[in-house]
Amino acid sequence: MYEIPYGSGLNTIFVSTLWFGGKDANNQIKIAAERYRQSGSDFFPGPLIVSGTEMGTISDSVSQSWNRMWPMEQSLIEEFIEKNNNQNYPLYVIPDEILEWPANGDTELGQAQKLAPYIDVNNDNFYNPLDGDYPKISGDYAMFFIFNDKGNIHTETNGASIGIEVHGLAYAFNSNDEAFNNTIFLSYKIINRNCYPLFDTYLGIFTDFDIGNSSDDFIGCDVQRGCFYGYNGDDFNETANGIYGYGENPPAQSTVILGGSTIDADGYDNSTSYDTVNNLPVLNCARGDILNGNINGLNFEDGIIDNERWGMTRFVYFNNEDSLVNTGTLDPSSAAEYYNYMAGYWKDNTPLVYGGNGHWSSGVDTDNLTKYMFPGSPTSDPCGCGQGGIPQIDWSEESEQNTPSDRRGLGVTGPFTFLPEEIVEFDIAYVYGRSDSPEISSVEQMLNNVDVIRNGYQNNSTPWGDSFSTEDVTNASKHNVFAGQVFPNPANSFIKIPNSYGSNLHIEILDMQGKVFITKDIFGNIETVDVSLLSEGVYFVRLSNGSTTKTSKLIILR
Repeated sequence: MYEIPYGSGLNTIFVSTLWFGGKDANNQIKIAAERYRQSGSDFFPGPLIVSGTEMGTISDSVSQSWNRMWPMEQSLIEEFIEKNNNQNYPLYVIPDEILEWPANGDTELGQAQKLAPYIDVNNDNFYNPLDGDYPKISGDYAMFFIFNDKGNIHTETNGASIGIEVHGLAYAFNSNDEAFNNTIFLSYKIINRNCYPLFDTYLGIFTDFDIGNSSDDFIGCDVQRGCFYGYNGDDFNETANGIYGYGENPPAQSTVILGGSTIDADGYDNSTSYDTVNNLPVLNCARGDILNGNINGLNFEDGIIDNERWGMTRFVYFNNEDSLVNTGTLDPSSAAEYYNYMAGYWKDNTPLVYGGNGHWSSGVDTDNLTKYMFPGSPTSDPCGCGQGGIPQIDWSEESEQNTPSDRRGLGVTGPFTFLPEEIVEFDIAYVYGRSDSPEISSVEQMLNNVDVIRNGYQNNSTPWGDSFSTEDVTNASKHNVFAGQVFPNPANSFIKIPNSYGSNLHIEILDMQGKVFITKDIFGNIETVDVSLLSEGVYFVRLSNGSTTKTSKLIILR
């Protein structure tokens, strides 16, 4: 239950959970996703073993010891910095929250050396508040947690496990700004603790909106803003089935994908232009901006090659199992059906179509495919990003004259390739809006608040604080040492590899079956490698300095 305002007993969300899925080299689906845990779980507490024959596993006893969250307040950190080891405060006692912060994993149990983010004052790679080390968080209030998908079999999706370790930080601001004061943020870092890559990988956030009582809601999305949202189907939200309603002028609630997965390297700083006031892309439809993901993504045309991140690339909603609707649009129950929804298909493997209920059986134009359901007015998607660059007419629950009911949706980022040891970041915000003015609806108020939140996230125009960085999470690199550095990629006859380790490196280039074709050592700052004898296809570049190994995908194309 997502209660807002605090203490009101009123809720806008019933549940919201992470989905993650891709395919291995044999085209087999690997997936971890949950909805309500009515049939089981795909996620389990705690960090995985990071190396050796037990890599990517965790014992039940260790898992249960991590079945908790770690709260932290910025005020506690500031007080610690001021008073710890300060003779002017002889009675100062370090709070338990700081002492118990799970900064270091138990290496004897095979966990990573660094887990929760912290400031290492003496740079000894060990968290010890007595030495002045302290937690590093975003916002004024935060909660840290870790879970994985290998603690047991997947009884929610019945799919094969992946080997992901998820570090999460939920945080909020105590702000005079209405938008920030009513927003909860979630920052995920998802680490591949498996030895094998995933292809055609998608990352999603599932949200079951319940605006007060759940029986009279609509759902929609805003493509440019990268969000999907629930709102009441009329102007009054009554109390029903024991659930309190908001009454007149009920609010709207959104789930916003602020930053998604990194787009696979293509050797370019892809293009876009931004309205820096509203922090929205100024699209050049003729130039094809919409095709490379910048409609709501990050880091386009910023002078840096291959650091672009997807935004919300798909949005689909589906119906409760007891709804008397086409069975192809109901809740998923198998790994393939979960993956279909993430890839932008219905559970019956048919594509989304623009209009009606989005399913071909509703009689809409089956040639007019889409990636986003119910974008509302054309201003949400002015270039027709969801339809391959063809702008469309209004499509919303109101335009279809739908009957309000229980709504749930899935916002997705991807596709991308997920390499061993790679970390994928996923930043979302739950943004609320309620209007008491007849001139503006609650949906409009909520979207205005989304603009404020996105602007703050992208431009640091608010006291955002330091988001926890990958370097403080594990010894793995952010998106792999090669992301944006091995070039050209795709390659024809040669590649250049920079040495960012500050030590001698060993290079191996191998195919998807693990056969090594090229080995070489780097002794300087950059090395040129001849790949002219390699056949066209997908390879992996493995780089090692003796203690750490990194792997990246390489495409040979002629």
